[in-house]
Amino acid sequence: MTVPATYRLILGALVLAVIAVPHGWKAIRGMAQEVDKHANWKVVKSPLRNNKDRSKDNEKFKNDPEKIIEDQIPRHLPIKVEFRGLDKEPFLNNFEKVVTNTGSKPIYEMDFVLIFPQAKKPELNGTALIPLAFGDLRLVDFDEPLNDTNVSLKPGETAVLKIEPKYAEGLQHLMRSIDSDELELRRSMLIFQSMNHGDGTGYFSNEGTDKVPHRKKKVTDFRSPNGSTSEPGERAEPAWMTSFAVNLTMPS
Repeated sequence: MTVPATYRLILGALVLAVIAVPHGWKAIRGMAQEVDKHANWKVVKSPLRNNKDRSKDNEKFKNDPEKIIEDQIPRHLPIKVEFRGLDKEPFLNNFEKVVTNTGSKPIYEMDFVLIFPQAKKPELNGTALIPLAFGDLRLVDFDEPLNDTNVSLKPGETAVLKIEPKYAEGLQHLMRSIDSDELELRRSMLIFQSMNHGDGTGYFSNEGTDKVPHRKKKVTDFRSPNGSTSEPGERAEPAWMTSFAVNLTMPS
C-alpha cells in the first residue's frame, strides 16, 4: 500500500515534533533554573526553625529565584523592625536594620545574627553567622551592672544596625574560598539573641523568653549550637562570638 505524499509529510512532521519536544522542555527547564545574581533581597516573616532544620539548607536555596531574608524575630518583643539597602550592591555593605523601641523600658543591649546557610565549608563545623548588635555586649549577662558609659535606646527612639566591615569582608572571603561570591547568596535567616533593659529584666534565647538567666545558678548560653556554661559569679560568655572568628576571619 502506497502512502500518499500528503500523509507522509504529516507523519514526518509528527516524528520531528516527538523528537523536538523533550529537548524543547529541557531547554525551558534550564532557562527556569537560571537565577538572577542581581535580584533584590526581600524580607519574609518566618517561624523560628531549629538548628537541625537550618543544617539542611546548605544546597537547598542555591537555585532559588528570589533572595530572601527570613525574619525569625519573635513577634512579642517590644521593638519594630524595618530594613533598608535591600536593593543595593554589595548587599553586605549596604544592609541596614532599623529598630524602634516600642516598649516602656529603655534597651541597653540587644543582639541578633544573620545566618547564611550557603556560606559553609565542609571542614568548618557550622554555618557563617554575622552579628547585628546594639549596646555593650557585656550586658548579655543580665547581672552585669550598668556604668556611666552605657547608652540606651529609650522608648520611641530608633537605632540603625549595620554589618561591620570586618564581618562583611570575612563572609566575602569565605564565599571566594568555596569558588563562589556574595552574589550567589540566596537566603539568610535573621535570628534574635538577647535584649537587656538594664534592670535585670529582658528577653533571652532565640524564642525571646522573659525568663532570663542569672548568676545564682549555672547559666547556659542557648545561642551557641553546643551551648556554653558559666559558674555562679562568672559572666556567661556569648559562645556564638567564637564561631564568627572561625567562619569569618580574614587570612593573615
